[in-house]
Amino acid sequence: NPYPGLIRLLEHSDDLIPGYAIFSIFLILEAGSNTTSDSEPHPHYETFQVCDGIKKIFDLFQKNRSKFSRERSALCLGFLFKSHEIADPIMRHEIINYLKYLLYDPYNWVKEKTKDALKFLAQNETNRFEILNNFNLNAIADCLKIDFQGSIFETQEITKMQEARCLLIYSILYGREDLQIRRDLVNAGIVDALLHIFSSRLLESITRPYTQAFLVFTYPSNIDLCLLLIEKSPFYPLLRLFDHKDENVVRDAIVSINNILYCTALGTELTQQHPQYKDIDFAGGIVKIYSLFKRTANELIKVISAICFGIVFRSQEIKDSTMKKDIIADLKSKIEDPQEDIRKLGEIESGDFTPSE
Repeated sequence: NPYPGLIRLLEHSDDLIPGYAIFSIFLILEAGSNTTSDSEPHPHYETFQVCDGIKKIFDLFQKNRSKFSRERSALCLGFLFKSHEIADPIMRHEIINYLKYLLYDPYNWVKEKTKDALKFLAQNETNRFEILNNFNLNAIADCLKIDFQGSIFETQEITKMQEARCLLIYSILYGREDLQIRRDLVNAGIVDALLHIFSSRLLESITRPYTQAFLVFTYPSNIDLCLLLIEKSPFYPLLRLFDHKDENVVRDAIVSINNILYCTALGTELTQQHPQYKDIDFAGGIVKIYSLFKRTANELIKVISAICFGIVFRSQEIKDSTMKKDIIADLKSKIEDPQEDIRKLGEIESGDFTPSE
């Protein structure tokens, strides 16, 4: 158990040593968080309770000896209280507010870990209520509607503000079946704003926080919410992202399309044409999805592209013989693959997942 020794170092008089110690603690906590699902408490929580580690980390946070140690202290507590209420109201308020502030940090590593910390905390209702404090839907929508203008510095500031809002949306919605807040966000204009960004901005200026924010609207979901998304004509903006250089952005786009296609097929006759076939074909989606399928080296993107075909060509022939041969052969190979992980990709129902981090 490395924690007692590392926690003892948090009180060292040399400011560098507590910084190294708290970062070491965070790295161990991060590894531990990967061994359980997001909805389960952190496996090391009880260990910290025994050695009074939570209090000592919060003490380090409050002392604010350096930006580095303060950030890592907040992240540690965010990970430690995964799916677990921060019972101390002062600690809960201070840590969550500081984590929300860190979403604006200039460093991507800090923002990504902060997003995860808030996502973990949001699995508990009391923590989530605190996160949602001052969560103004219209203000978020207005922020996302701001177009790039002015100098490079001004554009960077707009991006920073918008990414922070997107990361917060992701943290709140990820993995949670809270359909009402999704509807409220859609009605506030947030999905419209994201789709406008996808369809109009230079691809290199569309970073992953934007696509992650859209993705969590597509799963968990239901038919009514997906029909709301369909009303926004999402296919062309999402298909445009297939040309993005960031593979993670492409993955978010194809999974979003897949989830929408799957959900809108529910409740309709299996013997009928998919209700969105004409929409996605009109947007050039058949050709673009097949092109993505052919060129990608990413296993998940390839399988999901093939699954999209299986869904959208429901009860009708894939007339292009090469396309038909390639897609069906790939799906069959995944189902028959001796590796369980690959086989599950071939068998997966499209609406049952979001891509891993």
